[in-house]
Amino acid sequence: MSDPAAARRGAPSPLPTERSVAAIYAALGAIALAPLLVFEHPAFTDHPNHLARLHVLVADADSPIRAVYEPAWALIPNIALDAFAVAMHPWLTPEAALQAATVGALAGILLGVALLQRRLFGALDPLAWFAVIPVFNLATSMGYVNYLIGAAIALLALPLWLAWAGKPAWWRVLAFNAIGTALFFSHVAALGFFGLVIGAYELARAARREGLAVASIARLTLSLLATFALPLGLALLADRPHHVATFSYAAKARMALAPTWIVPAPAFLLGFVALALLLYEGVRSRQLHVARTWRAPLLLLLALTLALPSKLSLLADLDARVFVCVVFLAISVSRLAAPSRTRVTALALALLAVVAARSLVVANHWRAWSEELDGFRAAIARVEPGAALLVAEWDSSSEARRCATARPEPPHLFWHVPSLAVVDRAAFTPLLFTGAGMQPVRPTAAYRALDTAASSPVPHGLLERAADPEMIEDVRRSLDPTAGPGYFLAWPETFDYLVFLHGGCPEGNLRAPVTKLSEGGFYTLYRIKPGSGRFSLQDDSRTAPSAKRSTGSRRSTVPRYPPPDAIASWATQPSSS
Repeated sequence: MSDPAAARRGAPSPLPTERSVAAIYAALGAIALAPLLVFEHPAFTDHPNHLARLHVLVADADSPIRAVYEPAWALIPNIALDAFAVAMHPWLTPEAALQAATVGALAGILLGVALLQRRLFGALDPLAWFAVIPVFNLATSMGYVNYLIGAAIALLALPLWLAWAGKPAWWRVLAFNAIGTALFFSHVAALGFFGLVIGAYELARAARREGLAVASIARLTLSLLATFALPLGLALLADRPHHVATFSYAAKARMALAPTWIVPAPAFLLGFVALALLLYEGVRSRQLHVARTWRAPLLLLLALTLALPSKLSLLADLDARVFVCVVFLAISVSRLAAPSRTRVTALALALLAVVAARSLVVANHWRAWSEELDGFRAAIARVEPGAALLVAEWDSSSEARRCATARPEPPHLFWHVPSLAVVDRAAFTPLLFTGAGMQPVRPTAAYRALDTAASSPVPHGLLERAADPEMIEDVRRSLDPTAGPGYFLAWPETFDYLVFLHGGCPEGNLRAPVTKLSEGGFYTLYRIKPGSGRFSLQDDSRTAPSAKRSTGSRRSTVPRYPPPDAIASWATQPSSS
């Protein structure tokens, strides 16, 4: 006769309830997102650029900033953040709106993972906890907020697609044309991801039911075209730049690291190790189970992602962005097959430790970053409203960039910090995203000759050559005409200040007519020497608002601050930093 007590001792421990799994998931998400709730200015590359644009969009018509930039609403994608900030302006500042949109997008992604997993398996699985690791990824660290909003909408819409499989065809057509339109206005790459997922899933289902017959594929294609007719039509009609695709095998390595990529490096490594351990342990123990209906779609999505270009016109990291969402999807459609309670408890404790450690590292870095931004904003208080700021940096191959005090952060982290001069001093910088079909802002007529659609800082060597009158034509001929005009040619005659992003390697003396005003841990602020440029603070001709900035003369009567009235009264006010 068997011993019941012995049988109980040998039985596997009961698994945690879904409520406890959900509670741990919520705790992990809260710990991961905590730094974003604490710090208004995270160390995200595009963050200052977004913030400057939002300040332009919500500014009053008589604000000094409107003398430099103006709204340019049009039928363009990628404006979810902008629309949210304008709609919430009565209650939220641009800073609060950007913070809320970022946190909301990442929380929406985590919620989408949970809902899809519950739809497929009937309960939230402990494997969902790992979705907290890639929530800080390359798209987050680069500040691709519109794409993150679109990714959240896409992941939240996937459970609806599965749940509404039995609905009438017209119901799906109406519902997902609306969802697709929301995705279009969030980000075209998010719309593309959602279309790839639905197409791959439905293709796999059709292949199981009917095989890959021509008639079956034709019916599926027509059905999907009807379901996404409105967003596809908008994409065809939208104002967009000319699409030039760039494929880079080196960028594919960046794609593979994208799900855990974040500055600083220790935080990035913690996430990378956690995901690598998950994959290894799941394969070794054979407990990692992928929903049968999603195995073929995942493989197809991975193949399509590998085939995507690394850059499409001005859209960088296209393959990396989509791959981040593929990782979230892979976690959503997977579960742990009958793990023991002991193993689940150990997994929860390990992930809590990893996520908490990463958040502490990130918070410590962002605290120092916020202090540095405060120092930069204090320095640019010298900048007059309406002034034009040029941004430069070391050449990527420069030996000087490899000095002993070089910063550990990638150089692109600093690229858009000068955009804070738009916020604080109503100044102009050519690196604000203003390209056609990109974002709903543009410079006013007086500054368009100095603008570029989207670019990176001018390399040091090119900067010095572009300041030499004897070399300007040689530089002009060397520029790639498809990359945009040489807005920086003869820059001492057209720009008022220079911000050199040295990244911890001070550049010494530039061979150009500039005077150093201030230096910080990652930048040097220069004033172009009085008399070398086209402007002077005492220039009485600035009352001629119709004059245009010129690049062909050493001296000009072009207005320094167009139009002058609102800016002149504001110029004596302290910086808003």
